[in-house]
Amino acid sequence: MLTLLAFVFAASLAPRVSLASLVLGDEKSKSAAVAAESAPLDVKLGGDEHKRYLLHGLAKDAKAPASGWKLLVVMPGGDGGADFAPFVGRIRENALDEGWLVLQLVAPKWDDAQAEKNVWPTKKNPYPKMAFACEELFAAAVADVGKRCKLDPKFLYTLAWSSSGSLAYTLALQEKSPVTGTFVAMSVYSPTSCRT
Repeated sequence: MLTLLAFVFAASLAPRVSLASLVLGDEKSKSAAVAAESAPLDVKLGGDEHKRYLLHGLAKDAKAPASGWKLLVVMPGGDGGADFAPFVGRIRENALDEGWLVLQLVAPKWDDAQAEKNVWPTKKNPYPKMAFACEELFAAAVADVGKRCKLDPKFLYTLAWSSSGSLAYTLALQEKSPVTGTFVAMSVYSPTSCRT
């Protein structure tokens, strides 16, 4: 499992166009990279901007696998924003087979201070102005995808890095966690803030 997730993360770093052309501003290459994946479904649960996720890979005519879709939940590091969508879309495109969907959570931003210090607030590591913990956002988003299509409960993986690592650890270590595999890169593990 660790090998699969390490490959997923590495493959997402290898777009179909050269990285140099993207960095140096070759507009033609940028357009090709963006067009490679169709736009993900942008969902705001209950119309709430703070409860937002992007769903990559669920085409209107897509036929679900007999056992249901495998689901990779990506919680981006950094500011946890929706701007990671092209990167996350390449994970599905370059590293996963057609039986996978990728759910990209978007970090709720309560104010600028929270966005700088505690991007993914949890029950054990809360932010005073938060209306809900990110464990709740995760559960609600997975449940919403489960209403849209059949999911295979044997394949609910998380991928996190940097600021989102503590949330991924928290989700994986919950009692009766639905998460079946986790890959966390470049993040700090704090047992006191991750155990539920």
